[in-house]
Amino acid sequence: MKRAAAYARYSSTNQKDTSIETQLDEIKEYCKKKEYALIETYIDRAKSARTSDRPEFERMIIEAKKEKFDVVIIHKYDRFARNLFDSVFFENELEKHNVKIESVLEPYLSGGKEDPTKKLLKSFIVSIDEYYSGNLSRENTIKMTYLAKEAKYLGGPPPFGFKLIENEEKEKIYAVDESEAPQVREVFQLFSEGKSYGYICELFNKSERFTRTGKQWTKSTLYSILHNEKYIGNYTWKNYQKPYLPGRDDDEIIRVENALPAIIDRETWGKCVKRYSKRNNTRYRYSSEELLTGILYCDCGSKMMKDGSSKRYICARYKNKRDVEYNAMSVTKADNFVLKWISHEILSETLTEEQFVEMAKSYNMAQAEKDAKLSDSIEKLEREKEEIVEKIANAKKAILEGLFTNDMMKLSKEMQAELLNVEDKINKLKSTGQIYITAHDIMKQWNKRRMLLESDDEAQRELIKELIEKVTIHRDGYIQIIKKSVI
Repeated sequence: MKRAAAYARYSSTNQKDTSIETQLDEIKEYCKKKEYALIETYIDRAKSARTSDRPEFERMIIEAKKEKFDVVIIHKYDRFARNLFDSVFFENELEKHNVKIESVLEPYLSGGKEDPTKKLLKSFIVSIDEYYSGNLSRENTIKMTYLAKEAKYLGGPPPFGFKLIENEEKEKIYAVDESEAPQVREVFQLFSEGKSYGYICELFNKSERFTRTGKQWTKSTLYSILHNEKYIGNYTWKNYQKPYLPGRDDDEIIRVENALPAIIDRETWGKCVKRYSKRNNTRYRYSSEELLTGILYCDCGSKMMKDGSSKRYICARYKNKRDVEYNAMSVTKADNFVLKWISHEILSETLTEEQFVEMAKSYNMAQAEKDAKLSDSIEKLEREKEEIVEKIANAKKAILEGLFTNDMMKLSKEMQAELLNVEDKINKLKSTGQIYITAHDIMKQWNKRRMLLESDDEAQRELIKELIEKVTIHRDGYIQIIKKSVI
């Protein structure tokens, strides 16, 4: 027997609203007919459909994630969400935990053929964000590339051994922090002499010479130092997130020689580069033309991989360890199944201009609410910044008046670091304003997807990556597809 939860809402501003009691009576009757066990009831009285105004709705979402029930019963869909976007978002949140929604008065929207506009919006929300964030990212990259070529500071904490100071133009620039620089020099010297990462970490941690944040040294911390060209005075900036080796010929890396004060001499640096380059010259390179590479799994939980030169996917664990049952499938069969699923489940509908307009309207309403919350956060941080600036001014005044103490200096330094942190948060929030769209924008994305579906392997891989989170092949031949969740 399915476990059911009832959700009812009544708005005092709408006199036509069905009363809570009537909603609940009809929900109970519905559960009786469906043979559901009604185990919980959530009621928001005199509330709007805004999520922030509905404490019981929020409690229902939290308890759904704990899998307390299997289905949520509502009187009508307008009791559940204020607009299409919210409806899609929260339905998706529930579905991720195997909780369905059923409507007493709209059973045709529950479990049967889904409304095509809602169906398309579910699949589009992720790609809309990705598409427009990508455009914004490209604009930011152009701006940051220009600044990087001028060796300008682009935000974030300075590497261990450096600090930030202001020049005459009030711009932040890198300077050597002599309280940390000796330890950086020791790292490079020890590594150039053949000492291992483990040896250096143990040496520093046993002597309690911890990192800037007071944490123990780790191999990854040492790696980031030994591979950072800033220590020999080279300003570097890379507009992607992959690790790279210093000196590598890469068009995506901007490198300005001798733009910063050097902490390490180039001879020591060269010895270190020569040592770790030997360890990396046999790096594994992976390339594949199969459509499902990276998202295909066996039902044992292991990834599936191309089996050598054969045209099949095989369970990686079976191939490497032989401690699970054999599981394999033809590459052509698996790839074609996923493409047909996308065509049937996501791109099969023919949509009208009005439906694209409805999707744009719902999406933009949600973005406007996010922007309002963003403005509140920025205002709060601005007030926090003003308080810190005032405290720093008072500390400086006390020092100038002869009230100098070590504690006062320490406090002043801590407040300066706190000010930098708050300013960084403000700058990040100001650069993350929400993206607004038009019906034409969504239609353009829709047409792009249809085109990708009928294009070559590379285009189809792009489409699958955009839409599909995971594909699992079961040993009985069943193929399970999980599409990407709504963000």
